[in-house]
Amino acid sequence: MIKNECDLYEIFDRFKATEEDIKFWRKTILGFNEEYLKAIGLTRVQEQFIDLFPKKLLNVAATCRTVGISRQTFYRWRENSDTFMVFIHNIVEGFKDDVETILYKKVLIEQDFKALCFLAEAKMKDRGYGVTYITPIETTRSFQSLGKDYDSLSIKELNAEIALLEEKLN
Repeated sequence: MIKNECDLYEIFDRFKATEEDIKFWRKTILGFNEEYLKAIGLTRVQEQFIDLFPKKLLNVAATCRTVGISRQTFYRWRENSDTFMVFIHNIVEGFKDDVETILYKKVLIEQDFKALCFLAEAKMKDRGYGVTYITPIETTRSFQSLGKDYDSLSIKELNAEIALLEEKLN
């Protein structure tokens, strides 16, 4: 009989058990799951919470409602159970890794400029990147603000205007 977490790890080491082995044993060996949970210091409801938390996109309230506990119970578990806290921490960190991967994909593969600014701001502060404000450009604005109403000119008139401006530059 498994009495504590040390006994459990001793068994895993002796049998050279992998995580897949443990998952299989928990599903197929009668009573193993209860012994496993007891050895690592979790209840069945805590296990349900851990399984549902990522599926509920880390929404504490939604996960609490689904497993039938109060939000306060979740925070008490997190505070009082190192095992529960580590599981929750690893789920949150894994989620952050996934979001970061998506962000890097947007920057490196899709070459998304807004994502690049966000990433530089978040990850490259030590290189001088700070808060970036991206102002949307109004695409319906006419060129009237430049002093002349270019919208009403024909192509021929625009070419003549361009030639005149180029002469001024030279």
